[in-house]
Amino acid sequence: YRIVKAIKGHCNEFNTIIDVGANQGQFALAAKALYPQAKLFSFEPLEEMCERFRRNTKHLNGIELYNVALGTEGGIIDFYRNDHTHASSVLPISKEQVAAIPTTASTTKIKVKVQRLDEAIPLLFLKGPILLKLDVQGFEKNVLEGGSTHIQQIDFIVFEASFIPMYDGEPLFDEMNQYLKGLGFQLVAPVGFLEGKDGAIIQMDFLYKRTKSI
Repeated sequence: YRIVKAIKGHCNEFNTIIDVGANQGQFALAAKALYPQAKLFSFEPLEEMCERFRRNTKHLNGIELYNVALGTEGGIIDFYRNDHTHASSVLPISKEQVAAIPTTASTTKIKVKVQRLDEAIPLLFLKGPILLKLDVQGFEKNVLEGGSTHIQQIDFIVFEASFIPMYDGEPLFDEMNQYLKGLGFQLVAPVGFLEGKDGAIIQMDFLYKRTKSI
């Protein structure tokens, strides 16, 4: 809710919100509270999280939930389910994250379905302004690479970026910032953060706005 409230300070209206990494519906509930008119497309690869999402949002209209991961290519992909479900990812968890957040140490490798964003949502149903929210634990760039057509329609993007490698192979903030600039987006503001056990900020949620077409 705090992150969505911070986003609302920069954009008062969204008609479409693409919620990638939906978990059990925390972001969807906040988004519907502050943007009740918005249509939500939510994506979550873990079936047990989808079940919780459906229970948590069953009283709300205008939400479509897809039990699938998003990435660069469609098919089946390895996925590391974490006992701390917020830390589940396509990428293996790093030793740096385990040191900073010991509760993330236990993972189980499973297989999940993956699609490209451009295949997952028909362009016909997207009405602007559009927010793309990414919470996919280091896999954000891959999701964006699989949405080259949809990216042209996105007005704002909010995603989590790390300052230390929380996942093996994860691009850090500097790389992601340059990548977003290349897509025609500029940083608006940080809207959230995560502290490690020593109090250092190890991740932040960043809001970007489209400033030009590519």
